[in-house]
Amino acid sequence: TYMSYHTAEIPFVFHNVDRMLSRTGGSKEAHILEDRMSDAWVHFARYGTPQTDAEVGRVYEGSGATMIFDNKIRLARHHDEALLKLLDPGYTY
Repeated sequence: TYMSYHTAEIPFVFHNVDRMLSRTGGSKEAHILEDRMSDAWVHFARYGTPQTDAEVGRVYEGSGATMIFDNKIRLARHHDEALLKLLDPGYTY
């Protein structure tokens, strides 16, 4: 079973899923995610927004928007607000 962990995105961002088969699986879906995530990071580096070919909407500062990368890329707004309030009651975003 594959799981999310700190730095889990790195093989996907840098097109290295085949070098981390024990963590990524190297499946067709992993390669699709690799392409989409890398494109989003490159777009962010060039233009300041992490857009993808997926129709997820615009991410902008102060919107509480987070891109969720999975088999389907989606945009979630304030998806972890309850957790952030638990960890830091004074935190706002």
